Amino acid sequence: MQFNPCMKHKLIRNSVRHFAETEFAPIAAEIDRNATFPLDVIEKMKKLNYFGLQVPKEFGGAAMDSISAAIVMEEISRVCAAVGLCVAVHNGVAVYPLCGREHLRKYHMIIKERLWSNACL
Repeated sequence: MQFNPCMKHKLIRNSVRHFAETEFAPIAAEIDRNATFPLDVIEKMKKLNYFGLQVPKEFGGAAMDSISAAIVMEEISRVCAAVGLCVAVHNGVAVYPLCGREHLRKYHMIIKERLWSNACL
């Protein structure tokens, strides 16, 4: 199967790749070696909505489609697998199951407050 990303997906890939290479490449080995969690970089990721990739904007997320979300996880994992796994688990296990409109209406403040804090799972 050949994947020809549209312009939006190319822009997302380039943006996340730049972020990952700038922020994680210099510290990825240290993260693995010392089992550390880079809270300063995680705070930057929070501002980019990396912990609410498919959550609608009205609830504090990035409102990305599935391909865009996969690209974000792929690019972060390519440089720093440990943090990439945190992003994937957080979005896929902690947040995405709650992305139904009824759940979001009921729990939106909790989700909005914890869009990044659950990354520590």
